[in-house]
Amino acid sequence: MQSHKIHRLFSASPDDPRGDVFEWKISDGHQITLYRRRAGEYFANHAHTGRDPSKNPERFLLISGKVKATFITRDGREDSAVIEAVSSVEIYPDVFHEMEALEDCVFIEYRVTHFDRKDPDALSREVFFTK
Repeated sequence: MQSHKIHRLFSASPDDPRGDVFEWKISDGHQITLYRRRAGEYFANHAHTGRDPSKNPERFLLISGKVKATFITRDGREDSAVIEAVSSVEIYPDVFHEMEALEDCVFIEYRVTHFDRKDPDALSREVFFTK
């Protein structure tokens, strides 16, 4: 009987200048993604439709560092927050969100589905604000 398994994860985005992304795709269909972002980098810069259950809502846990987040609703309400480790964040569908790493940071995203790069359920800034 096998007592354990160890799987080394490799960056899913080794050429991304903002930092690394590691995807732990669990055999039951869930996924945990670890992101490392460098201070001064912007990321997210999109909204979700919510058709992917992992984005309804989107959930992440900031493990280390500090991030400035901006959220804009479809009706134009804007809110910003400085998020410090260790904090969890839920972002609901149809909310544009942009993040700026104020310090080097590490966060994880919990998914109930495996991420599909061909169907990311993401609306770019341009699409979101012209709909």
